[in-house]
Amino acid sequence: DVVYRRGIMARGNVRAVGLMANHIYERPNGIVETRQMNDFVAWYRNAHRDVFPVAIGGVEPIYGATVGVAEIRRMATELHLDGVVWHHHFHGTDLNEPRMHAFIEELGQHKLPAFLHFNGDSIHEEPAELEPLAAAFPNVTFVALCSLHSGNAIYQMRRVLDRCPNVTLDTS
Repeated sequence: DVVYRRGIMARGNVRAVGLMANHIYERPNGIVETRQMNDFVAWYRNAHRDVFPVAIGGVEPIYGATVGVAEIRRMATELHLDGVVWHHHFHGTDLNEPRMHAFIEELGQHKLPAFLHFNGDSIHEEPAELEPLAAAFPNVTFVALCSLHSGNAIYQMRRVLDRCPNVTLDTS
């Protein structure tokens, strides 16, 4: 896998990248597989820090707030990951819901950023849904991933950016 990734990077003249936990993987045992995914991302970064200097873990909202907060704490204190990523389209949950508030509160305790995917075809990932969450946690940095996928999304995201200085964009 390392050789494969490095080959792709070399072809594109990319010297370093941040790694994110995958959102599409088998989870017959729930949090067990998610913990393994986070362990893998941490290992990757630690073993190849020159090429993969940033590692971002994940946690599934469907496991519940207690389990998710515990995993975020583990990612911060044991794995020393650099943030947590969500793709609500794949979780089937909403961006601005009570479990997310618990997760973001825990991120704030560890001064870690929240990375959130936005998919133009998903009702779970509307850019406007970021505003109440970001406003509720002004001391947490939110990184909006793939949020400029349509004219409407750009309009919504501009409003969020105007009102929430703690939100930043990835421009892919």
